[in-house]
Amino acid sequence: MEDLSDEALMARVVEGDPGAFRPLVERHMRRVLSLAQRIVKVPADADEVAQETFLKILMRPALFNPSKARFTTWLHRVTVNLCIDRQRTRAEQYDDEVHAEPAVDPRLADLVEAGERRTALNTSLMALPVRQRTAIVLFYMQELSQREAASIMNVSEGAFESLLQRGRSALAVALRPHANPERNS
Repeated sequence: MEDLSDEALMARVVEGDPGAFRPLVERHMRRVLSLAQRIVKVPADADEVAQETFLKILMRPALFNPSKARFTTWLHRVTVNLCIDRQRTRAEQYDDEVHAEPAVDPRLADLVEAGERRTALNTSLMALPVRQRTAIVLFYMQELSQREAASIMNVSEGAFESLLQRGRSALAVALRPHANPERNS
């Protein structure tokens, strides 16, 4: 089963083949978790979103339509939608927590070598509104095309470009003090 395409595995999942789901999880869990960690503010929520993503796929595999999107595009859309839902729920339940200092993912330790600028980028990214943050993550960090990212977010390419531009502008303003560390010393 390892050499079957994602779409072929999903067809088997829809048919009820229990062995077809595991290769999908093994192939994509790290990427789904990484995406969730970059969108939601609480690491534990990111873990739950990743699990929810695959649970939703397992429980309702027929929602995937290979004539409308590639499996990875659909997988990203499911993940992003769950992240946005999680952020809304958290905002409603824990309004004070939403405005708290963003959590830094401990697994990003290898990025600490980049110093304060990397930390500032992460903090600034987590401070963006969720839709702008999602656009930045999908385009720059997940390296998706604008067309694919717009499809995942269920917006037009023009709306996606606008979200991306607003996110980049907000990041530029937030990171301006960190642009030249020697100047601030």
